[in-house]
Amino acid sequence: MPPSKGGTKFVVDYFTKRAKAEAMTIVPAKSVTRFIWKAIVCRFGILQSIISNNGKQFDSKHYCRWCSKLGIKVKYSSPRHPQANGQVEATNKTIMGILKKKVGGKKGAWADELPEILWEYKTTLMTSTGETPFALAYGTKAMIPVEVGIPSHRKLNFDANENGKKLEEHLDLLEERRANAETRVVAYKRKTNQYFNKIVRPRSFKVSDLVLKETGGDHRRRMKVGPKMGGDICNHGQYSPGSLSPK
Repeated sequence: MPPSKGGTKFVVDYFTKRAKAEAMTIVPAKSVTRFIWKAIVCRFGILQSIISNNGKQFDSKHYCRWCSKLGIKVKYSSPRHPQANGQVEATNKTIMGILKKKVGGKKGAWADELPEILWEYKTTLMTSTGETPFALAYGTKAMIPVEVGIPSHRKLNFDANENGKKLEEHLDLLEERRANAETRVVAYKRKTNQYFNKIVRPRSFKVSDLVLKETGGDHRRRMKVGPKMGGDICNHGQYSPGSLSPK
């Protein structure tokens, strides 16, 4: 990310797709546990497990002891199977895309725009669930600013007594809505897998074939939206599954 007031940490609920993020100056283990405690545990209760990447802050003694004390299982995504942490990566990509359009040339202002971007994300209908993350978490749709500027039907016909009854009805039906959303997620994943498997073309490489090499880690950190692959290397030999040695 461009220089700003700090870095960013994301927490995403796997089912509801609800995201929580916070700008931080540095991201040590103590900041991570403080963030999870304040933003997640104190609002929604203790988690069953947390899946994270293999960052040092998630593999520290402080983080592991803190999770163990609360009975939270610590799980890590494998470098060989990055899809395990794919929900956070997908959310990060979406929010970064919105931020780029929102801040324009003022790249350093992204931290100030983050809360508004998160609100837009939580109140946007997700294709996979057919619901907004806010609705799956709280059982009802959020009142968004556009409904105030251009009054919607529920804004114009608001009744305090009826509103209370409607909220109770929505809470009674919340489990059914979540079950329907889960069914849609399974169907969406199956459809997505079929689409990508259809366009996959198996390829094999021989010694002396040219293949793309992964760009350096430092380059990717400087250019978050830059290419991940570039240049050519010569396949000199295969030493282990999936690894190639440059000539």
